[in-house]
Amino acid sequence: MPYVSSQKIKACLFNTARIYWERSVKHISTKTTCLLLTLTLILSSSHDLFGDDIETIDGKKYSNVRVIETNPTGIHILHSVGATFIRFEDLPKEIQIRYNYDPSKAEEYKKAQEEKQKKLKLEAQAKKQAQERLRQEAIAKAEEQRQVLLKKNQSILDEINSNPTPYVTIKNMGCSKVMGGMSVVPLHNVIPVKGDYFDFAGNACYSPAFNNSAQKADDFIDNLKNAIAKNENILKSIPAEIAIKEKELSDIIQSIAALTQSNVDIRGNIYDEWGRLVGSFKGGSELGIQALDAISDLKRRGSGIVKQIKALQSGGIALKQSINEDYKILDTVSEKLSGYHKARQQASPIPAEAPPSKLNKDSNVEKLRLLKEMLDENLITDDEYNQKKQKILEGI
Repeated sequence: MPYVSSQKIKACLFNTARIYWERSVKHISTKTTCLLLTLTLILSSSHDLFGDDIETIDGKKYSNVRVIETNPTGIHILHSVGATFIRFEDLPKEIQIRYNYDPSKAEEYKKAQEEKQKKLKLEAQAKKQAQERLRQEAIAKAEEQRQVLLKKNQSILDEINSNPTPYVTIKNMGCSKVMGGMSVVPLHNVIPVKGDYFDFAGNACYSPAFNNSAQKADDFIDNLKNAIAKNENILKSIPAEIAIKEKELSDIIQSIAALTQSNVDIRGNIYDEWGRLVGSFKGGSELGIQALDAISDLKRRGSGIVKQIKALQSGGIALKQSINEDYKILDTVSEKLSGYHKARQQASPIPAEAPPSKLNKDSNVEKLRLLKEMLDENLITDDEYNQKKQKILEGI
């Protein structure tokens, strides 16, 4: 029986099933069923599918062999313990004949495959080289862009640091770096600023939220000191306010006590325990109601004053904490600002000592001349003249 590859079998079965479903046949006819069964039996009986054992000319055996693919040089098989490829030159003569083995065609196929592999290898190498070339070009372009950004960044930094104004961030501030990317400048950080840019950790940065997120360092410190002083004055006034409220509360308590302990006659007159008239209620018969209303009103007022005292006390505690926090911020910012100025002084070159100007020389000569005239006119003594003259000469 001629060899039928597994791929051809699959294609045959697939096409049969496809035709069947495309025609929407609900019931397979008896004739079709017989044909399918016959095809299955024929295919199953093929030695290329199941059951044969193969032994190579060097004695190696393979059991339950199924040939899955052939080419002019040999066969690919599945066997009981795996899969392998066997060259026709290693197989018995009958198997070579069954698969029409031709050594010359095998050699041609082998050379063609070698050429194909060589071509594929060259194509793969060329593709790899092209990819590497593109990668190197991308790296070079990225480095070129980086150098451009580095120069721009340094140019802006030089401009900033030529004569910057120190600012303090009053909130966390996001910013865009000239070199690319984003940064967040922390709260209460001192940064040198000039124009639209500022220096943050060696990066020239820009922030659209700058005006709402930063303040001049000197203004920040002055404002903070003023706020601290204002809050300290408020804190100092709280005890006096509490004392006033406590006095009002004490008067209310005494008034309630007086109303509770006093005697009231039918006309609404109020007497103390010694019978002295201390007040009166209008209304006579409504005396009791008025007394109770007065006491109730005093209690309400007293309760309100108690709340006010507690509010003043808690407000004082909160204000004291706020003042302490402001002092910490002031110390932190002042220390950072001091470090900022010290770093700038160290970075700046020490100017050479300027030669004495002609104006200074003329001024000293004029002083000596005036001093001599004062001596000649006996306005100063010789000792005074010599002392002043020496000081002038030392300053030249």
